[in-house]
Amino acid sequence: MKKMLFITMLLITGAVLIALRQGIFSARPAAAAVDLSQLPPDLVVPAALPASIEDPRLLEAWIRLYAHAEPLELWDGTHLTGRDLAQFALDQAIPIIMDVDGYCQKGTCSRQYCAGDTCTYEGGQPGVEPIYVHAAHAADMPALVGTLAHELFHRTQPFGPVMDTRFEEYWAFRIEAMLNPEQALKFDGYDPMVSGYLALWIRDNGVYPYFKLADYPASVAP
Repeated sequence: MKKMLFITMLLITGAVLIALRQGIFSARPAAAAVDLSQLPPDLVVPAALPASIEDPRLLEAWIRLYAHAEPLELWDGTHLTGRDLAQFALDQAIPIIMDVDGYCQKGTCSRQYCAGDTCTYEGGQPGVEPIYVHAAHAADMPALVGTLAHELFHRTQPFGPVMDTRFEEYWAFRIEAMLNPEQALKFDGYDPMVSGYLALWIRDNGVYPYFKLADYPASVAP
């Protein structure tokens, strides 16, 4: 009896190992295919889509961001397009999810980790930190596209692994406005290379939380 029981246990163990190798007991079910049939016929879908975006609304927003090839000239004379930012998200496999649990407290954000003056988006744990998108934008496609552009600009860390600044926020909102011209912030008449204008821009647009930030990163000399 004991011998038969031992042989039976060996057979069960082998079957379990085979099943695990075949993914039968996978902890995460395969993601359902996203239906892109609702997209406008003139919107070209890239051959490679980000597996890290499962929400169909956010995936459409990413595709629209990728389609934006008009460049915006930045503070240093270089240029940036929506496609650059979408490609960055694809290359870095950044998860982009709806913030249904309110992690960002009625906003859109990424979790940032700071030690002294050094800030990164890596917490030392496996995986890539997601971008949490404000769920109130779910039915507003232009807002979703602009929001992705804004947050992905931050994730590129254009000034290095440093704390956020008024200057960085100014440009994040400028990039967002490029993708969503209907957003309410104003930029005409404000020179971001003049410290006083950054304060006026914050005041006049009512984005008061950014008053607590420093004006410029160390790599920018106004």
